[in-house]
Amino acid sequence: MIWINGYLNYRIKDLYRQSGRESSLDVIINDDNENPLTLLDKISETGFQPPKLSGLDAYLEEQRKENILSIWQKFELYVKEDPQKLLRNCHPKKYPDCNCQLLAKKLFLKDPPETLAQIHRELQNLGLSIPDQTLRSHCKKKCLPLLQKILEDLGYSKEEES
Repeated sequence: MIWINGYLNYRIKDLYRQSGRESSLDVIINDDNENPLTLLDKISETGFQPPKLSGLDAYLEEQRKENILSIWQKFELYVKEDPQKLLRNCHPKKYPDCNCQLLAKKLFLKDPPETLAQIHRELQNLGLSIPDQTLRSHCKKKCLPLLQKILEDLGYSKEEES
């Protein structure tokens, strides 16, 4: 049994050594004998810098960024004002002060954002004895889906992100 453990220990060390090796840029990475391809061939003409967009691609990328920024600004305003009171009315039973508006402001609009643990401690200090797990599950199951729906209603789609 001892020899098996020793053997496995050395096999694991060998695997770590193999994964730590650096790859040569001249090593052929495809099986095509007529047109061999190396890592050096795959590096773009701009070297290690990512290629720059130009022309129509650059314009479309700029429009996409402006659209996302516009949606984010509308989202910030919506969270602060909560015109339909959707965020203020979404809270765990017995804890109306721990609503989605408060959580969204602290998690997404504050710079730097607070963590749920910090928010929980702050609520405890204010005398609100909400259990940590209740806060976390409310945030995950109620607040985040509601905030996602609000973002979608404001025009955001996940396809714009990528």
